[in-house]
Amino acid sequence: MFLALLLVCVFAVLLVWPKNMPTAPRKFWTSVTLFPVGLGTLASLRTAKRILVSRMSILVSTTKAAMATSTRARSTARCMRSKIAKLAQWHKKDLV
Repeated sequence: MFLALLLVCVFAVLLVWPKNMPTAPRKFWTSVTLFPVGLGTLASLRTAKRILVSRMSILVSTTKAAMATSTRARSTARCMRSKIAKLAQWHKKDLV
């Protein structure tokens, strides 16, 4: 994507450059190099950011779901331990 946008921008600069202006000065070469590279970099980074943000949101939601499941499992285990402890106490009373 970066290279395609770079080539399109270089072509656009060459197409739009006034015919009566010389192509030797720094202004021309700066326009031909820095403008396309900057625009291509900006577009590529924005695309990469969008992809990374979507991946991060999926990761965060998955982590939150796993933590909620883990919390529910701990609370269920705690409840089961208390029931087992009550049954053990009841059984001890029954044996004595």
